[in-house]
Amino acid sequence: MTLASTVLSAEDTDYLNENPVFPIQNLEALKKTYSQLCLQSRLDKNTQNFDFGRPWVQDPNILLIVVFNKPHTEVIPLIEIMYRPFFPRNILYCAHGSLSLKANPWRKDFNVTFITRKHYYTSKPEGYLNYECVINAIRLYPSVDGYLVIGDDTLFHASIVNLQHNKTWYVPFNETMLGDVQPEKVIRKTVMKVDPGWVFGSFGKEVLNAWKAVPKLSKSSVVTQCYRKLQELEGGEHRMIAAFSDIYYIPQRMAADFATVCSHFLPHKVFLEMAVPTAIHCLENLQNVEQLRGTYEWAKPIRFQTWETFRMDTLKGKVYLHPVKWSGLLKRKPDKRLVDVYCDTVLPWLHDKDRRFRH
Repeated sequence: MTLASTVLSAEDTDYLNENPVFPIQNLEALKKTYSQLCLQSRLDKNTQNFDFGRPWVQDPNILLIVVFNKPHTEVIPLIEIMYRPFFPRNILYCAHGSLSLKANPWRKDFNVTFITRKHYYTSKPEGYLNYECVINAIRLYPSVDGYLVIGDDTLFHASIVNLQHNKTWYVPFNETMLGDVQPEKVIRKTVMKVDPGWVFGSFGKEVLNAWKAVPKLSKSSVVTQCYRKLQELEGGEHRMIAAFSDIYYIPQRMAADFATVCSHFLPHKVFLEMAVPTAIHCLENLQNVEQLRGTYEWAKPIRFQTWETFRMDTLKGKVYLHPVKWSGLLKRKPDKRLVDVYCDTVLPWLHDKDRRFRH
């Protein structure tokens, strides 16, 4: 299966002339899944029945890359309900392992694009080298405007597709931190609640090895230029940017360079939340970054209780929430609170254009 090209066919153009939407892949399957989960099993609820075939916004020219920390691919139909109408053809799923029909019987109804990542370490944090998925996606699919990357446990609002496609989308600058990996110290703190020592102290060795390998490269190489720019900007030889990287967008104009820099980091096992922000920082000008503001919840057990963390008041002015966990919806007897928040709050927030402004 291939992704939609940025050039529409005559058939697609005729469709758009008659309808304000781009043809949606898996439409009947996602409508059926939604009905089974949110309507048929909840007849006592006055649940909104969406017209998934006529979404309020679409972008057929952005590739949405959904990366799994662990291969919880059973939730793909739930993700399809949330995002396929907005990204009618261009969604790419990536995880460690295969997408077998036996473990994923939903594949009989859904046609999805899936690639496997090779680097996976049980001794490292989940998603440690997830950017391998992005490297491969950029090389496999060069005909899109850009690449919107999310973790499978990140919920975002589709309104962000209205941001400029030729800019990078990432967390605000004050949510990043700058550190030196030799000696290990924090140079610039972040406003986020995170222990800087956990990042630079735990993963600094891999960064140091990556930087020490730069002199072996051509002076004109993208990686060398990235390293030099980082030295000029931050005034140190072994410095690194760190930030949460659960959602970001790479425009086509810098995609090849981003893939090259991250490909240098990958064999050195540089942590995702250092590799991605550092590559963005050395390749992109700050004025070309669209800021993505979101909400994080790290406290246990509430971070696993989406019915508690998804609150309209805390999401006002924000475009994403992390983490969200949907596997519980697929249990034989799912938690009623999780079903209610998914069907009656999250989906309306996504598919009802004005819902996010009403609370």
